[in-house]
Amino acid sequence: MIARWLVLAVRGLSPGGSLFSLRGLIGLGILAVVSVLLVLSYAGLGAILQSGRERRERPQGEDRYRGMIEDTSDIIHIVSPEGKFLYVNRAWHNTFGYSDDELANLTQMDLLHPDERAKAQRQIGVLMNEGGVIQIETRFVTKSGKTIWVEGNSTCEVARAEGLTGRGIFRSVTQPKVLSRRGIFHNVTERKQAEAERARLLAILEEAPDFIGTTTLDGKVMWINRAWRRLLNLEEKSDVSQMRTIDLYPEWVNQILAEAIPTVISAGMWKGEAALLGPNGREVPVSQTIAGHRDEGGNIAYLSTLCRDITESREAEEALREAHAQLNLVMQREKELARTDMLTGLANRRAFYEALQAERARAARYGRPMTLVYLDLDNFKRVNDTLGHAVGDELLACVADLLRRTLRVSDTVGRLGGDEFALLLPETTAQAADALLQKLGGVLMDTMRAKQWPVTFSMGAAAFLDNPASVEEMIRTADELMYSVKKSGKNRISVALMGGSSQESLKAAAATES
Repeated sequence: MIARWLVLAVRGLSPGGSLFSLRGLIGLGILAVVSVLLVLSYAGLGAILQSGRERRERPQGEDRYRGMIEDTSDIIHIVSPEGKFLYVNRAWHNTFGYSDDELANLTQMDLLHPDERAKAQRQIGVLMNEGGVIQIETRFVTKSGKTIWVEGNSTCEVARAEGLTGRGIFRSVTQPKVLSRRGIFHNVTERKQAEAERARLLAILEEAPDFIGTTTLDGKVMWINRAWRRLLNLEEKSDVSQMRTIDLYPEWVNQILAEAIPTVISAGMWKGEAALLGPNGREVPVSQTIAGHRDEGGNIAYLSTLCRDITESREAEEALREAHAQLNLVMQREKELARTDMLTGLANRRAFYEALQAERARAARYGRPMTLVYLDLDNFKRVNDTLGHAVGDELLACVADLLRRTLRVSDTVGRLGGDEFALLLPETTAQAADALLQKLGGVLMDTMRAKQWPVTFSMGAAAFLDNPASVEEMIRTADELMYSVKKSGKNRISVALMGGSSQESLKAAAATES
């Protein structure tokens, strides 16, 4: 077609015709149209060739990284410029609870907390107009109605399309076009809750009429509350980091405190009467408590103190204990975040061993029975090899949930690693443990059959009477019982009664019957 038009154009401009004749003008017009079509055809061919090259050059690119994206614990989504979901990873599904079919009718804005939507609209506008990367900290609402906090980054995927300008019909320009918005986030709900709880506690301590503060072990002031700052005639936002504890007390009190610090280090707390320095050197008599707060290594990380003015009243102890108890609860909660198995939410190995040590000491002191159970999943590797690690993770989380719901509130469940779990059953004899484990095995196998997971369970239970062995001996015994079940055919329960120097094998029976 283009060639035919080109012939017509040449004829129109042939020597026999005039440039300004009707025939010449028609020829010139045809020549212009043909030129435009040739340019567009060349551009289209170039785009096709470029697209083909890109497809050849990214063969395994998406496949190589898609697995990593799916397995990460980060929450990842890709949405269209209008906010429609184009892709979410497994962590996103697990966090929000929506299926792909449900997401087809939702937008990102639908899932945002109502109080976050106006801010999100502004951020999206900046991102769409200016590009780059923006930091996000916001709240979403999950399918179950739970509000979660996330933080992370959001970027735009931009394509540049070739187009024509209005100045010179053969001149091309590159126009940016936003294809999608990408976000990668961390679920920081627990951290935000801990921060909010700490902020509430600090607000209470800040407004308390008592004099409250924290210092380093070598006497550097870290923080004092508003009541103490007013006592010293300090501004609201005064920097107290250059002050030392000797600046806060009369000389005679510093001598008492120098003798009190060793008590804090050894016993964790010191109580007594002292005095604070007020304006113009005035002494304010106080009842004082100093508490030592330890790090995970057991060393004193910092000291906290609460002083109550006893000029008119000496009733400070109850409020003092409550303040320190609340502070310790916040610190304990932060420690527990490092004592939990991330996949199952159960106690990790360290936390379980600590619970076992405490229960062993209690049972030995009061002469009470207890049972330690080791539970291992049979054929779990086959699940990972044939169904994939995502299904394997789902199976482990399901088993953990069944253990939590089936066992008693007083029992402790831990994941020691891989597909191995441990159960601590206080006040449980061998007979009671056998009955409980038979029930547990039935619940577990019913679920495995319902989900068509080719997994069974081998359990070894060591029941200890009034004189439990050492923790190491208890663990070794339960572990050996479990492995003896595996060697004898798997999918069984072995309960051994441990007492004094004797060991009686109570039962070795199939965990469940089909």
